[in-house]
Amino acid sequence: MDFINFYDDNLEECCKYIHATMDDSIKQTSMRNMFSKMIMLDQDTEEGFTSVILLDESHITCHSYTKRGLLALDVFTCGKTNPEIVANYIKEKIQEKYPNIQCLNMQTHKRFIY
Repeated sequence: MDFINFYDDNLEECCKYIHATMDDSIKQTSMRNMFSKMIMLDQDTEEGFTSVILLDESHITCHSYTKRGLLALDVFTCGKTNPEIVANYIKEKIQEKYPNIQCLNMQTHKRFIY
């Protein structure tokens, strides 16, 4: 998913919210969080954040340049879980918190079996 108009003056709060939303999204499925990491980008790079959750069936990643209002999010599954369940949950929660955000691109690619 590719979003524009993603602005928040509080980088830390924004980063934590998105990461928590990603983590909450997998609770809608039987997938398990194997490892997660969130990194705020504010020194020697453009301000924003990157976040990853490694799943037993693959991963969810997110990257944002908050000053430019850009947010990119990917959900991959290699098992039986439909990634749209996770992606739609995340999209809904992001749009609730940031009503001016716009999703420009949301695609599903069939992979393996689901």
